[in-house]
Amino acid sequence: MARCFNAKKSKAGKEIKCGRCEAKIVPGELYFYFAVGFRGVKQIRCKLHRPKQSELCGNKMSGAYAANENIEATLNDPDVTISDIASTLEDAAGEIEQVRDEYQNSYDNLPENFQQDVLGQEIESNIEGLTSYAETLQIAADEVTALESEVTEAKSADENTDDEDDPQTIEDLLDQAKELAQNALDEFSL
Repeated sequence: MARCFNAKKSKAGKEIKCGRCEAKIVPGELYFYFAVGFRGVKQIRCKLHRPKQSELCGNKMSGAYAANENIEATLNDPDVTISDIASTLEDAAGEIEQVRDEYQNSYDNLPENFQQDVLGQEIESNIEGLTSYAETLQIAADEVTALESEVTEAKSADENTDDEDDPQTIEDLLDQAKELAQNALDEFSL
């Protein structure tokens, strides 16, 4: 994983811009810079866009980190719905399975003597961890989808009684969905 450094823009030197938002970094302003891999291109981010873990990672695991970052972004969205959480968890499970398949491909392409070596064992460990994590995400997505059906049932029951939707019930179900997603996210240990 690449190291991220912070610095302050000096008055001298060329103009620099954030690699994400294209904002000009003014003299005296804090910014971040990093390079991924040996002889990697130096990337710059303004103080508002600290590099994400998926950007700092230069291997296959960056896809898994990106999936986790998408889950976190969804959970932190103030306008999130239960269906948003369910679809994000399902998408993340699919992305984790793709990363697992890349590792499986790498393992299958190793010569037999390397498969039994430390490198092969490390790849196998990653495959097992990613498989378990993908299953955890899919289970959480199914449970959140079940909560979504409870919301539609609650709304239809409220329509029959001519009352407004019970915001407390819907809010409680949304909190449960967020908690399920966060618990699944906490299972990632690679």
